[in-house]
Amino acid sequence: MIHAPISPEALIRLGQCLSLWQSAGAKFIALPWIASPEAVDATRPPERGPNTDIQTPFGFLVASGEQSFMDRVSQLEHNQLYVGWTPCFRHEPSFDATHHYYFVKAEAFVRCSPSQASLEVDRMRNIAMMGFETLLRLSNQTARLEFRQTAMHAYDIECNGIEVGSYGVRTYKGETYVFGTALAEPRWSEALK
Repeated sequence: MIHAPISPEALIRLGQCLSLWQSAGAKFIALPWIASPEAVDATRPPERGPNTDIQTPFGFLVASGEQSFMDRVSQLEHNQLYVGWTPCFRHEPSFDATHHYYFVKAEAFVRCSPSQASLEVDRMRNIAMMGFETLLRLSNQTARLEFRQTAMHAYDIECNGIEVGSYGVRTYKGETYVFGTALAEPRWSEALK
């Protein structure tokens, strides 16, 4: 499914999510929707080639808000949690109900020292879990939420067996940061079906 069906309810949830993260201490930041080639190269999965990125005359359409944060990482305060949102554009190997050419995603980000990265990942994934639980309550729904460790200091959160968030640590241009999904739509909506 190339097109991402984003309902009015999904957009309301996006707003609720941003408010939840701000109430947990995150600063909202407006993110650019175009990223530098360096940020795109640094986050591209190894199995994907550069021809999978969508180039414009001004840079690349973001595949994740993480790339937008990366382009301004040196301007961000240390240990300050941030949240923002972007559309995301991806050439997926195949398209289905949870993989689309484009979707919307709220992203969380914190610049930190390498020694603080593990603590920041834990803080971020705990806020994410609290946020997902709150969104479930607000919509009067129940679902099975689980953490899954995917690598050292890297985790996914699954809802009813569908990955709805990823959290981890990267180093970019000498800066260490922690990134994670606050909410992705329509993936969250699909997980609740």
